Amino acid sequence: MKLSFKQFLSEIDVDDRNYTKAQSSHTIKRVADAENLKEVPFREKISGFTAYWRENKHGDFDIVLKDDKTKAPAIVINTSPKEIRTVAGTLHALVVDVLSSAEEYRGQGLAFKLYHAMVKSGQVLMSSNQQTKGSVLLWQKLARSDAGEAMVAVYGDRALHYADRDERYADKYFKPWILLTGPFDELNDAAYETTNNHWIILPSDMGMIDDIKKSAVSLSEE
Repeated sequence: MKLSFKQFLSEIDVDDRNYTKAQSSHTIKRVADAENLKEVPFREKISGFTAYWRENKHGDFDIVLKDDKTKAPAIVINTSPKEIRTVAGTLHALVVDVLSSAEEYRGQGLAFKLYHAMVKSGQVLMSSNQQTKGSVLLWQKLARSDAGEAMVAVYGDRALHYADRDERYADKYFKPWILLTGPFDELNDAAYETTNNHWIILPSDMGMIDDIKKSAVSLSEE
């Protein structure tokens, strides 16, 4: 993938050196025999694989995708829960902090299938502010897919910047997070603008989706 000059200048780290394949393999081995795993109740199954989860002592969650035949872990994602307070209500998201994959399962698109199944099953997913080049591609693919409604969540000073572009927020108090919607290219630029900007994928059938979409700031030029 050819990253834009804007992405290289941004605060978001898109450097594979931060999390090597060797480190990824080590993480996989560490959870290979993890206890207290519970099956994730997916609405759509991933052929040949089953997902499990466990809560860690710090309140974050490991989600493990295992091969049904060998019971070997193929993918492990470490996630942390986050409340995204918006003018339309509070979203309960899982931030994907670290993605690890077993060497023998790489290149099969399993991480995408896992993310896709999670959103289709009703989970709001959010990107972190550190990504490898592979993670950038993965989030871009997910945003383009039919998994759910792809938006960009913005926090802090950048939220004020986007609020100024929408007259609905003029002279009104709003929650710290602003959600952006619009064409993929515009969203993609926004997602890698600062560490306060994140991809967020919302299930299309969630109860508050219409209110969320109405309250989002559009990046469309129309």
